[in-house]
Amino acid sequence: MRKLIYLVALLAALAPNARAGIVIPAGGGPLMATFDFIGTPGASQKEAFTCVYPVTVPTNFLLPTSQVTCGSNPSEQDIYTVKINGATVGTITLSTSCGVTLGTATATTCAIGQRFEIDAPGTVSGADIAFGIGISR
Repeated sequence: MRKLIYLVALLAALAPNARAGIVIPAGGGPLMATFDFIGTPGASQKEAFTCVYPVTVPTNFLLPTSQVTCGSNPSEQDIYTVKINGATVGTITLSTSCGVTLGTATATTCAIGQRFEIDAPGTVSGADIAFGIGISR
């Protein structure tokens, strides 16, 4: 396994059971924005970090690849909202098998000092949800 260097410290967002940050493999490679909801996220819980340099979020979160895992699969479809600086830029839809549909209309940039966040749905049925979104600089 490649050693990961944490470029931004993993931070608790609005609850102590959540973490977010940007990771980059040692020696370079693709960047990943990570968001972890540990346990069952609260209704509309936010998980966020501040961009410390500009990054691009690609259309449909597909650069190089994005992944989602579920500790407990949702019992119904859960739709998470992705925002940059308060503006919705896409959604991540989880099925009951933890299958994922990633959706953004266009690529967007998170500039220095802007907030990059994922908001849980109002009613959450899955638990221990971890997101890894491919981004570029």
